[in-house]
Amino acid sequence: MNDTLTNSIGNQMELLARLGMELQKPLDELANACATSLLSGGKLILISDSESQYCQNLLSHLLSKGEIVERPTLPMLSIHTETSNTGSPNIDMLEHLYQPDDIIILIARDAQQIDTSLIHADQRRHTICAHTPQPTNSPNTLGLTVTNRSQWLTASTLLCNLLVQQIEQRLFGLTPHE
Repeated sequence: MNDTLTNSIGNQMELLARLGMELQKPLDELANACATSLLSGGKLILISDSESQYCQNLLSHLLSKGEIVERPTLPMLSIHTETSNTGSPNIDMLEHLYQPDDIIILIARDAQQIDTSLIHADQRRHTICAHTPQPTNSPNTLGLTVTNRSQWLTASTLLCNLLVQQIEQRLFGLTPHE
């Protein structure tokens, strides 16, 4: 193996180790909030801009198909915005779609770009982001500092998979090994 490939693999492994250490509690909290919402008749509203559309599409697909158990699609709505600020869909549309038991999940590469001014304080929202260079200490944010786009893609892919696995475990009582 050449040194570049060895270094790249080592960087990805370091990222995965950090993901496990730094995001276990926020991932658990988000999965609990999502499962509680779904069990009480709510839905998950996914919002992203074009830069984070990959993560949104993956999460939407996983919520539709099941990760550890065959199941029907989980109630969710996926909103893609073309604005530079994630989380800024037409506020009238969001107000009509949002119900009290819903969870809004903002998906962004950089938590600093998320415009939360359009989301009312009484709306339950969480943020998924893998960003550079500074992590955010915002409440309900699942974020990890990454150094490049490759790490961002790796982290967001793993976060989506882990989140859906955790939601399914809470809804159906299964673990990935069953």
